[in-house]
Amino acid sequence: QYGVDFDAGLSAEQRAVAWAVEKMLEDNLYWIGVYWRWINDANFAKVADVFFKPVPRLLRKPIEAFVRSRVRKSLHGHRMGRHNEAEMAAIGHKGLDTLATLLGDKPYLMGDQPCGADAMMFAIITSALCPDFETPMKDKVRQHAKLVAYEARMRQRFFPA
Repeated sequence: QYGVDFDAGLSAEQRAVAWAVEKMLEDNLYWIGVYWRWINDANFAKVADVFFKPVPRLLRKPIEAFVRSRVRKSLHGHRMGRHNEAEMAAIGHKGLDTLATLLGDKPYLMGDQPCGADAMMFAIITSALCPDFETPMKDKVRQHAKLVAYEARMRQRFFPA
């Protein structure tokens, strides 16, 4: 709509890698994050306390159950919800290891400037590092100093305090 090319300056090969990374993030890591927030009971209790707070008390539990049911169906339809927690953790760990490897020593995914895939990568890593939730993804991100530094760098650049 605005004619902005977030991948301006990338070679054809870099654009292909960035696109593949975006698809991994959207199709795997995003849905694993959804599972850990909306289906895992301990984390969902924290989500519900905030997300459903405006709902009248008598309606809250049925609405929570309905929403969780819809999320569970979406996860199943997407196919990520057909995996157990250990399998999802393994998929998530492989994805995060891949991100750390691709990032290497560069400040951003494709080099010195952020590209479109960096927006999704930042969102996934920031979500994984959320202090309110305990997940295998958070533990794995913390094992990669490069990913933790990347998240801080992106936050500082785009959301300075």
